[in-house]
This record gives sequence, C-alpha cells and structure tokens, in this order.
Amino acid sequence: MDVGYDFLTPELMHAIFFQQKNVVVYPYLDIKHLRALELFTTGHSSIELDCTALNDIISILEHQAGSYSQSPPLFFVLNAGSNIIQSVKEIENVRYIINTNENVETFANGNQLLFYNKKNKKFVNPSIENSTELEFENEIFRQSQGDQDILQDLLMQIKGIATRIYKELVESGDVKRVQAILEEYESIFPRKFWSRILQFTQNFFKIVIPEEVTHSLLTSIPRVRSTKSSSSHRVNESDFSSEYEVILSTNRNIAQAFITSLHDYRSEHVNPANLEVVQLYDPRELYNYLRNHHWKDGISTEFIEQWVNFKDVLDTDEIELFFGLFSKLNVSTASLKLNEINQESKLISTQSISSPVINKQKPRKYSSPATYSPLPSIRNFVQFKEWILAQLDELERRR
Repeated sequence: MDVGYDFLTPELMHAIFFQQKNVVVYPYLDIKHLRALELFTTGHSSIELDCTALNDIISILEHQAGSYSQSPPLFFVLNAGSNIIQSVKEIENVRYIINTNENVETFANGNQLLFYNKKNKKFVNPSIENSTELEFENEIFRQSQGDQDILQDLLMQIKGIATRIYKELVESGDVKRVQAILEEYESIFPRKFWSRILQFTQNFFKIVIPEEVTHSLLTSIPRVRSTKSSSSHRVNESDFSSEYEVILSTNRNIAQAFITSLHDYRSEHVNPANLEVVQLYDPRELYNYLRNHHWKDGISTEFIEQWVNFKDVLDTDEIELFFGLFSKLNVSTASLKLNEINQESKLISTQSISSPVINKQKPRKYSSPATYSPLPSIRNFVQFKEWILAQLDELERRR
C-alpha cells in the first residue's frame, strides 16, 4: 500500500531538490501520495495537469519553457502515456514530475529526465546507480526527526541562503560577504556541506559560480567570533539526550506529535534571541535547552497537555504507551490539568508504576455514556475516567 511519506527519501530529495531534475514516477501512483514530493519542490508553484482531461499538455509545457518567475511553476503531470514522456524529453527549462502507469524504463537513456520505480524504490537511469554520497540529505532527515514541517523548514532555509548568495554574487561579487552568509547558518549546516548549498544555488538559479570563488569559500579560514562560545556556556548544563531518545523510540505518532509540540512551545514561550541557531531547528538541541532553562523541575505541564492532545481520541495502545513513557520520564499524571477530577477519586501516579493499574471497585452510579459509546478524549479526564469505569461495571454485571 502506498503511503505519502514513503516517497520522502534522501534519494528523491537529492534528485528533485538539490539536482533540480525532472522525474518520472511509475507505475501508477495516486495524486495524494504523489503530492508528498511537493515537499522537495521548494521555491516553485505547483500546478496539476491531468492527461486524461487535457489534450494540449505539451503546448502548455512548451509555453512555460524559458519563462522567468521568482516562483517558477513545477507541473505534476498525471496519467501520462509514453507519447507524452517522449515529447517532454525535448522540452528544456521547465520543471515537472510525471506519473504514469506504463513501463517506461526504455526511455531512461540519459540523466536529464530521471525514472523512479516506486516498487523497488530506485532510479533506473544508469547514471544514477552510483549516486553521490547522500550525507547532507541524511543529515537533514536526521534533524527533522520525521516531522514534515521541520523538514520543509530546513529546505526553505537552504533556499533562503541560496537566494541571498545569488543576489550577493550578482550585485557585488564579494566572496567575503557570501562567506558571512554561510557562516550565519554554520551551526545548522556545517562547513562541510557548503559545497552542496553552492551546488543548489547554481542548479536552482541556473548560474555558474566560478571555480575560484567556490574554492575560496570552501578553503576559507573560519571567522573568529567575538561572542562567548556556546561550549563554555554549556559546561554546567545537563545532557537530556537520553530522555529525548526514549520519547522518540516510543511510537511514530507520539514522536512526531512531540516534535511538533516542541517547536510550537518554543515559538509561543521562548525568545528566539536566547537560542543558538541550531537550537531553533534541531529538536534534540531545543529539548536540551528547554530542560536546562525552562523545565528544570520537569517537563512543563502545559507542554504535556498540548502533546497528549495531539488528536481528539487516543486508542488504548497509545494511552498505555503514554502512561509507560511518563513512568520512564518520572512524570506524574497528578500534575496534568486535563480537567477537574472528582474529589473522591485518586489520580494514577506513574512515578511508581510502568503502566496504568485499575483496581476493581464496587459498581458506582455515573452519568456515563451508553455502554458502546465512543471512547471520549483523554483531554476530558472526568468523562474519560467515567467511561472506563462504566465499561468495567458493565463487564462485572455480565459475569
């Protein structure tokens, strides 16, 4: 079964984003999943063209060839036949991603148009078999930790850097000012990846950066910063990376919700001027900062509420995973203001147990939903608790 994020791979990022290549994806892939690749089309405006509804696809693409725009179009050409693919290979200076259900491997005889077999997740072009090392692409995926919003943000950062470099080269040609731009983001994109950012700049803006300029930038002596070094500032800070790893290894949905909530909390509660650049975008670094400066006595209750409420209804497995995770992190659910709890009830403390334990009690009267009503959201803890106890009472009654 096709899933959109299955197509978010370092290889496809390398081809579509960094190399700015046109791609044919086959066999058939529905548009919802194909549009996942839009993440790698940063800087373009996407347009859909369905070959089953339009007869003049080629003329549309030819009309766009060579046209200038600050946000050039990138076409998603759907349901294309082999005749369309043969024709588009002759069109230059237009970006597109083509989807076809036909076997078109025989057309993969060059490297300008790349053919991607979605079944084996490989390019079939001979020149792509020995692709360059994907260290930069893998690093970007590592920093995003599976969160598509963060991944998109990182690619937009690279596009923004490239735009500044392009304007600087066109307007002044001052290599030192280009170096200063790259150094601003060195904590996110280290010096060893500068060549890849310069490569992207050339491919996106269709320019050639003189070899002597590239060489000068890549061999430049790092600038001595006047500010206090971050390493000395962090000497007395604790490392909470082990907590971070425990959270990320729990469950994919929970981990993604955690990272998204982390950045939401940062944007709402943290002055960005207090953060290093890497802490703005690397969730591990951000978590360590928050634990050292904002959450010294434990993870914020407000943050946990936002995190737990990542969807309206949690299934049983997710609830158990949360209880177990809170136990490992020594987080007590007694601190969660999910809603007022009945005075006679005791909150479950996960500091001493690894999973929730519900003691059998005598049947009580609750204003609970019907026996087979949907599981309420954990955000409404009173209703949630009553629903659980009502189900237990019903099971006890039927014994």
